[in-house]
Amino acid sequence: MVLILGICMTILGLALRVYVSRNRFYRRGVAGLQEFSSYRKSVAIPAFERLVKIVGTLLMIGGLFLCFLVWFNAKEAASHRAANNADTSVVTSAPKHKKHKSY
Repeated sequence: MVLILGICMTILGLALRVYVSRNRFYRRGVAGLQEFSSYRKSVAIPAFERLVKIVGTLLMIGGLFLCFLVWFNAKEAASHRAANNADTSVVTSAPKHKKHKSY
């Protein structure tokens, strides 16, 4: 479940970043500058896009972290199982120590 969440977060973060970059690309004119129909849009849209790109980056980092966490836990579990399978000796009782007389 965590792996699925991590993959979904990574894909969603990447999709948000691509969406914002695509919109910026199609807003460019012949001179290479972004064209807006009003001053308000020229202030609000880049601020909103900056926020969306930050959220997308955080989602990607969080998703990759969750994927790494699943991978690391699987690796640890496999090494733990290998160590338990290698140790097949059974200890029936602990050795008894003789009491020493103190003079």
